[in-house]
Amino acid sequence: MPWCSSLRKTRRSGALKIAEILIEAGLPKGLYNVIQGDRTTGPLLVNHPDVAKVSLTGSVPTGRKVAAAAAGSLKHVTMGSAANRR
Repeated sequence: MPWCSSLRKTRRSGALKIAEILIEAGLPKGLYNVIQGDRTTGPLLVNHPDVAKVSLTGSVPTGRKVAAAAAGSLKHVTMGSAANRR
């Protein structure tokens, strides 16, 4: 199953560097995906029927929204702690 990472457009993260390393190492295209977007991108991914698991490192309010959306289709969810706890 492909793995996907979603980022904000304005923030370059380690996910892009990981993608570069994996491509250089010969990982098949489409196995690791980095999707850039804004606050509308996350809900599209969480609610997509082909997404089986959601992993998030973010704020508590965002985590609550992701967990609630994922619960509707019984998706597996992994939450990480973040510095921005509001």
